[in-house]
Parts: sequence; C-alpha cells; structure tokens
Amino acid sequence: ARAAETVERDKAVRHAAFAEGMLGSIDPAVAGEMDTTLMRFVLEGAAERVGADLGAHPEGEAAARTLIGRVYLAIGDAEAAAEHVDRALELRRSLFGAEHVETLAVRALAGQLAHQRGRYADAADELGKVAAGLGAALGPGHPDTLAAENQLGDALHELGRFEDARAVFSDVLSNSDPDDLATRFPHKAALNNLARTARLLGRPDDSERHYREALEVSRRIVGDLHPSTLTTINSLGVLIRSRGKAAEGIAGYREALEGRREVLG
Repeated sequence: ARAAETVERDKAVRHAAFAEGMLGSIDPAVAGEMDTTLMRFVLEGAAERVGADLGAHPEGEAAARTLIGRVYLAIGDAEAAAEHVDRALELRRSLFGAEHVETLAVRALAGQLAHQRGRYADAADELGKVAAGLGAALGPGHPDTLAAENQLGDALHELGRFEDARAVFSDVLSNSDPDDLATRFPHKAALNNLARTARLLGRPDDSERHYREALEVSRRIVGDLHPSTLTTINSLGVLIRSRGKAAEGIAGYREALEGRREVLG
C-alpha cells in the first residue's frame, strides 16, 4: 500500500511539474495575442489531468489550478478562470490560512477575476488587502507586491479614483528598477499606468513623459516588436496627436501597425 501511495504521489508531482512547464512560462502580456484556440486546448487538457491525477494531493492541485486560472485570466476568460481560482483559494486557505503568501497569490487572482467581471470595488478591496499582506511578508520591492499594487491601481482607475491610482502607481515606480531583472516588468507597467492616469487628470506633460520613459524601457527589455511595446507606441501616438503634433503621432500609429503586421501577419 505504501509503495502504491508513493507511486501516486510521484505521478502527481510529475503532472504538477508538467502543468508548470506548459503554463508557468506564459507571459500575460503576450497571452492575449496568442492563438486562443490552441491555448484553450492546452488549458482544458491540463484541467482534466488536474482533476484526474491531483485530487488526492491538495498542494499539487492548488498549484496547478493557480497556473490554469492565471492563464485563463491572461486570455480574458474570467468564467473559465473562476472554477480554478475558487478551488485553488479554497485549498490554500485550508492548507495555509488566509494570510500565507501562497494564499495571497491566489487572492490576487481572485481580485483580478473580480476586475474582469466589472466588480471594481470588490477588486480594489481584495487587492488592497493582498498588496498590504505581501508587502508585510515579502517587502515593498518584491515582484509579487509590485504586481498586486499595479492591479490595485488598475481597479482604482476603473472606479474613477485617479489620484489614488496615481499614488499607488508612483509607489510601484519608486520601489522598482528598470535595470533589475526581478522588478523591471512591474516598473514598465507602472510607467504606462502613470501615463494614462496623468492624461485623465489633465496633465499631458506628465503623461507624455511617462509614455516616453515606458517606451524606452520596453524597447530595451522586450524589444521593438513585443506587443506591450507596440501598445505603448500607439498610446503615445494618440497622446501626441491630441497635443497638436500630428506628424509625430501618425508616425507612431504607422510603426505600431507595421509592427503588428510583422508579428501577427
């Protein structure tokens, strides 16, 4: 009996590692640009294996469902994500308690889920708690803390609380470094977020400055043709054209369009 249990445990570990390998390296910034039919095929297959092989191994099941839920959220399918996020949260609360960093990671996904469903007040409430918990446990400059704060700022932005959102994004910027491998992506996201928030606050000079900084960082760390770079180019073009610099703005549109054609066909 003990040998059989060991075999099953080892199989569960292998399947959890398989899910990590298949899903864990997916960049959320790119997932929306990928072939969603293929993505769903991979996700549905992984979900079936989780249910069949990891049901008796709650830690492995929680880890795999967290990954599946994260990728479903990245491709914008909140309803498919919900089953996995809810189950992972239930398991991790039971295993570790509500404030453990492993649980907080899933609570962050629950906040993103509420955001995608348009429940921005719920998202802001949960993500505020998550960011505070991660900051206390891991420090204000940890990538997970910074990611949760960017997500909190997004929710505040959707609620029209632009000054509050600006303050959160500014905290992310001050606690991250574009030259630090661990924090450069939250830094880049915070610059873009500050740019769009500044524009809505009627501060076009600040908005343009942040977009230009975000573009410089994005070109340097992910390249000219990365979807996030092309999005920033387009956003900067829109802003510049609105400020009366039509030729420069149109040049930005053209670069973004040609880049997307090169990447996507």
